[in-house]
Amino acid sequence: MSDQARIALIGCGGIARRHVQDLLKRSDCRITALCDAAPERAQEKLAQIQKTRPGESPAILTDYKEVLKRDDVDGVAVLLPHSLHHPVAKAALQAGKHVLVEKPMTTSVDEARDLIETARRAGRKLGIAYQRAFLSEYLYSQRAVANGELGQVRFMTAHLEQAWFQGVTNPKKPRGWKTDPAQAGGGQLVDSGSHTLAALLQVCPMDPDEVFAIVDNCGLPVDVNTSMVVKFAQGPQAAITIGGFGHSVTESIRIVGDKASLKIFFRTVAEQALEVNGAPVDAKSLIPPSTPDENFVDVILGRAEFGADALLGLRVAQLSEAAYQSAREDRPVKVKR
Repeated sequence: MSDQARIALIGCGGIARRHVQDLLKRSDCRITALCDAAPERAQEKLAQIQKTRPGESPAILTDYKEVLKRDDVDGVAVLLPHSLHHPVAKAALQAGKHVLVEKPMTTSVDEARDLIETARRAGRKLGIAYQRAFLSEYLYSQRAVANGELGQVRFMTAHLEQAWFQGVTNPKKPRGWKTDPAQAGGGQLVDSGSHTLAALLQVCPMDPDEVFAIVDNCGLPVDVNTSMVVKFAQGPQAAITIGGFGHSVTESIRIVGDKASLKIFFRTVAEQALEVNGAPVDAKSLIPPSTPDENFVDVILGRAEFGADALLGLRVAQLSEAAYQSAREDRPVKVKR
């Protein structure tokens, strides 16, 4: 086993900056290739790398298939529009690379299942870049639920709001593909909302059984606001609201058990708060936070499993797909299991 993880980034748009930033924290990894159809975006990330590590010079490529042929690539981060996650991640797994894919893992349940089977056949690892899976407050809450500290879970709520509509309609910063159903697979629910669904399903890993959802596109071809009620096979209910017409990023998750309840409040990756029965808990002093990219390095080097694995990506796809079907048909819908 090598003592350095060699990683390529496929897709060098805005989200790639955070991935580069987190990978540069680790001395046991190298970014060996940057790939984007627009070479200037790859050059921007090259400049970001060389500002911290002047001696490094990753290859600049425009065709992801050339990345997958390289012997100096152990793992690939797929940072592309949603509809490209499945074909590119599948090709990378088949080429023998470990894969970290941005959210959502895929735009359909069938694609998610196909990636899981491809990873199994290839003997490679597949994970999703869900930051909350590595933040102290969420890890503490997940353990509290698993250890029975809340007792039997009775009810859950999850809420996200952000200025998503304003962002995708801003003429100064066009985000055309995010409002194209063919490329995005949906709107705010499968974009930022994917983080919220994944966080709830990871903190409280129960099985969504039935969902009733209402969606408002606010004049766009894709959803902006979604409200849903979910019944879980284990008994609890959840009320989930995903709002794309907010004025700041705000997310909260509440888990209510018959012994105790907890609440996580999220504003940024660097700013979260946790309360148990209304009292603040300093989760960071108990469980150190990490990032998906740092976890990816450890996965490649054989030191860890993915903290947000492909099964979680499948579960998010199942719930999202059922919510969209429910909104279209105006009725409760069973979640594929």
